[in-house]
Amino acid sequence: MPLQKSLIVGTTMASNSKRMIHFFGNLNSTVFAVQTQDQITEENSKKLVWLFGNQPKIEESAIADFFIGPRATMITPWSTNAVEITQNMGIEGITRIEMFENTSEHCTDYDPMLSQKYPALDQDIFTIHIKPEKILNIDDIAAYNKAEGLALNQEEVTYLENLATRLGRKLTDSEVFGFSQANSEHCRHKIFNGTFIIDDEEMPSSLFKLIKQTSKEHPNGIVSAYKDNVAFIKGPIATQFAPKAPDVPAYYETKDFESVISLKAETHNFPTTVEPFNGAATGSGGEIRDRLAGGKGSRLDPLTRDRAKPAVPFGGTYRIVDFVLSNCLNSGLRRLLLFTQYKAMSLDRHINLGWRKYFCRELGEFIDIVPPQQRIDENWYQGTADAVYQNIYVIEQAQPELVMILAGDHIYKMDYSRMVERHSRVGADLTIGALRVDKEHAREFGVMQVDSSSRVIGFEEKSPKPKTRAMTKPNGTDPKR
Repeated sequence: MPLQKSLIVGTTMASNSKRMIHFFGNLNSTVFAVQTQDQITEENSKKLVWLFGNQPKIEESAIADFFIGPRATMITPWSTNAVEITQNMGIEGITRIEMFENTSEHCTDYDPMLSQKYPALDQDIFTIHIKPEKILNIDDIAAYNKAEGLALNQEEVTYLENLATRLGRKLTDSEVFGFSQANSEHCRHKIFNGTFIIDDEEMPSSLFKLIKQTSKEHPNGIVSAYKDNVAFIKGPIATQFAPKAPDVPAYYETKDFESVISLKAETHNFPTTVEPFNGAATGSGGEIRDRLAGGKGSRLDPLTRDRAKPAVPFGGTYRIVDFVLSNCLNSGLRRLLLFTQYKAMSLDRHINLGWRKYFCRELGEFIDIVPPQQRIDENWYQGTADAVYQNIYVIEQAQPELVMILAGDHIYKMDYSRMVERHSRVGADLTIGALRVDKEHAREFGVMQVDSSSRVIGFEEKSPKPKTRAMTKPNGTDPKR
């Protein structure tokens, strides 16, 4: 009989410690489990509600429903980062935070190596009932190698047998297994850097020295090689688009620099589930780390998998949203409302830590984050217009003379004050900022139709055959625009 959705009310403690687990989120979708050393104060509870994207605290100590989440024995790297964020927010006593997704009793669509299905979320979800196995002393290393699939060759087995003889004791299972991992393809440095013998004659160079000698004699534009898993060669002169000043809001500018190209090809010594501690596995994270790569706009996936598009990093510590915010400050706009929705935690944190200091409340300046208020109905924002519509009350409370609506995920430079000046001068009801584009590219955008006085008379959304307006040139017309 399927477990019915219900709540077990009451406060209990984890059976093997004084730690408590508190729940935040939506019972029907995502629940955050926060393990603490004590009760959470009301102030810290409000901070956590904000941190989890304004997801409420669930007052019950247990939730009777099926959830998919990380295995109790594995503290995820996500948890480590989340706990560190709470520490930076001044919240003390949190030891672990994990995310759980609501599911059905018969769901099997998850990786059992990393996740497990919980019949309920309670105070024991992080309790580990597994007792460590006893250390095994290996009598027959060759047989153990074959049984465990360690892929040690006969020379390596002999080496371990001789090592056990020199130590005067049997090697343990952990020692033999650890040797097999350190001896994987990625880490055969002892072979490449070892003595190189051909026909019983020792060669003057090791294999690794011979490999390095090639690039030493013929560098051919190599900038760096054989260092920390990645090599770099000279690239073309590239143009960098970045803020003029890195520490204060500033206009973006272009600057040429000598680029480099990274080259990388390797296997990894620690498969994802074989590692000395969680997070030590290399995998795709190691690829990104080694290459020093940067980083709901699905076209930017996976950059937007865990954050809103405006929060995607751009140029180091900056985010895409910094373009429009920099434009606002440099245009004299200092009363800003940010309507956020999907995966907004990273964006909210960036605004709070990086931008609030530039606004003075005493002078009527502000930058406020406004998630869906659901004043009109229970829906989230259905689009830009709906976001404005749902927040009419919030806008009216600010008592503005003019309202400027901007997208937070566009990369451009603009002085909005010129647009405001023209709007007031011509007495327009609404002024829209736009760019002229070639007809062949217009089908990728929403296209406005305007008359000779630039008055909007029509609009088409990504039409395969957008209407055009002939732009007069000194030598005639250009029907391509």
